[in-house]
Amino acid sequence: MNYTTPPLDPTDPSGTDLTLDSNGDLVITTQGDISTSTNNDNIKQMIRVRIGTIPDTYIFGDDLGSELGTTIDEPLNPTNIALIQQYVSDALSVDPRVQQINSINVTDPNDGTMRFFVSVNVTVAGYGDVSTTVPIGGGTY
Repeated sequence: MNYTTPPLDPTDPSGTDLTLDSNGDLVITTQGDISTSTNNDNIKQMIRVRIGTIPDTYIFGDDLGSELGTTIDEPLNPTNIALIQQYVSDALSVDPRVQQINSINVTDPNDGTMRFFVSVNVTVAGYGDVSTTVPIGGGTY
C-alpha cells in the first residue's frame, strides 16, 4: 500500500493527519498529546509537505515530493517560474483529494532571503476550494 495517496473517506473528505510544524516535526498539545490536523489545516499541510519534500525520501511511498530542489540558485525568470509551477502541479495532482488545481503563483519577495513563495488554490473532493502560500528556500520550510 502506498501511504502517500490516502483513500477518500466521504465522512472526512479532507482527511485527518498528524500535525507537523514548519520544520516537519510533530506538534504536541499542552496536554502532551500528538496534535492532529483536519479540514482546511490538513489540506494546507498536505500542500506544504507534498511540494516541500524531496522525491524518494519518504519511506512509506514513492509519489510524495516535488523537484523544486532543482530550482535552487536559479533565477526566477519566466522559464523557471513555469518549471516551478509544473513541479508543484505534478506533486499535487497525485493526491486523490485534489480534484482540480485552480492556480499556482510564484512570488519573489526580492528581500535577500534566497527564498520564494508558491501560492496555490486547489479544489478538494467533497470539501471545496483551499488556498495557501508556502515559502520555499531561505532556510525555512
